[in-house]
Amino acid sequence: MKALALIGSPRKGGNTDCLADAFLEGAAEAGAEVEKIYLDDLNIRPIAEVCDDFSMRVDLRADDDWRKVMHKVIEADVLVWGAPGRRTGLGRPRLLAGRSGPDEVLC
Repeated sequence: MKALALIGSPRKGGNTDCLADAFLEGAAEAGAEVEKIYLDDLNIRPIAEVCDDFSMRVDLRADDDWRKVMHKVIEADVLVWGAPGRRTGLGRPRLLAGRSGPDEVLC
């Protein structure tokens, strides 16, 4: 079993990080392979507008970290979203989730 924690807080060692550590520690004790990813350390670009001429479209997001993270999300049996309780804490998780619609292709 694989457990993956996606941390949306920029504060390493903060409350969100400590809660995720406690969860992952329990999962590891139960025999799971665990991993924690800090979304703030990654380069994940938001969905951007593209020009109307399809032949001229260039996906500026093609070289960001989204695909690497989503492959790990798909492989995980357990997924933990860690984000602070304040309003601004959902920025990074929302950015990752916003790119996870039906139009995104994992190649």
